[in-house]
Amino acid sequence: CEALGGDKEFRNACDWILQRTGLPLALYRKIISIQSAKPTSTTAYLRSLYEVASEKFGATDTDFWLEYITFEHRNREFQRVQLLHHRATRQLQHAKDFQVRYHQLKEALT
Repeated sequence: CEALGGDKEFRNACDWILQRTGLPLALYRKIISIQSAKPTSTTAYLRSLYEVASEKFGATDTDFWLEYITFEHRNREFQRVQLLHHRATRQLQHAKDFQVRYHQLKEALT
């Protein structure tokens, strides 16, 4: 993706890549990281990237949910934080582990 010239081309290439199935979560994280560093990336676009990843990895990856919650907290979207907490608790196979780590994160963010 980084070899592409402008932001629009980069975004289009990343969107195309993320539509593919079977891609590892590490690739989603990398694209989110790159896009987060771009001053032209909007919160709505970054949120859409997190949402695509949540559909694919939401049942198995506690760290992902904590990263998404941290993103929303940093954007002062506290209602979304509550919604994500609820979704993660419902979707994760290991919800108890998530609850413990969520409360640790919550303490660290305040």
